Amino acid sequence: MDPTRPLTDTGKDQSRMMAKWLKKQLPPHDLLLQSNMKRSQQTAKHIGKKLDLNPVTTSALDPDAKPEDALAEIQRLGAGKKSVVVVSHSPLVQHLVAHMTGMPSSSPIHFPHAAVAHLEPIPPRKPVTEAQLKKRSKRLREAADEGATEKSWVGGTCETCIENADAGWIDMDDQFPSGDDEPPAHPNCNCELETRDVQEARAVEAREGYPIRTIPPKQIATLHSLVTPNVVARDEDDLKLVTDDSKAVVEAARAYVEALEHDTESVQI
Repeated sequence: MDPTRPLTDTGKDQSRMMAKWLKKQLPPHDLLLQSNMKRSQQTAKHIGKKLDLNPVTTSALDPDAKPEDALAEIQRLGAGKKSVVVVSHSPLVQHLVAHMTGMPSSSPIHFPHAAVAHLEPIPPRKPVTEAQLKKRSKRLREAADEGATEKSWVGGTCETCIENADAGWIDMDDQFPSGDDEPPAHPNCNCELETRDVQEARAVEAREGYPIRTIPPKQIATLHSLVTPNVVARDEDDLKLVTDDSKAVVEAARAYVEALEHDTESVQI
């Protein structure tokens, strides 16, 4: 939390390298935001030079800020902008990405130093109109008068279904009139889903004006990529910026392949 702590020499080199990568790989940017911390401002300075942007400072990007407040400030300052670069800190960056993508806040994505996450906003859902509400209510009243029922999902007990529901990608309470096609399968899930008839209470609700669920999705952006300095350094052939841990992984992989080629019996995974 020390606001005066500067970047290390490696941090300065990484920020220059990532600024160069940003300019080459992503579309032109309209706004550059930084926190009150010196190391954030040093990083933003290198990025600003490459992108020809003057950083804007906001305390909403400080390490202990809340992701909801940070997002609100980014949206306020970035109103009308097509692309925004945000330079912030752990743990805020992890929680901000989790908050925007609908990930559980208890298990945020890991963010190495100088990593760059590319997020793309999801267009908001169109609001439900009064005419749509009346049409839906009339349709259900007619179905109820004819003795029809509705179907709802049951099951959805696997971890993938639960995570998708928690992220707002699916709504386990969605209902489908019995004459409709079967409900779509849950995304990224191979479990068997069943349907069941909804109780007569649903028909009673339909006669009295069935309410449409209009719960907004929790996910407001998709995470396209998370690029680390190790990846960029290897791509740029700047191996002095590849961390020792990353080098160790590569060497271990090479040793494993060589051992596998010579003696498959002695290799242990």
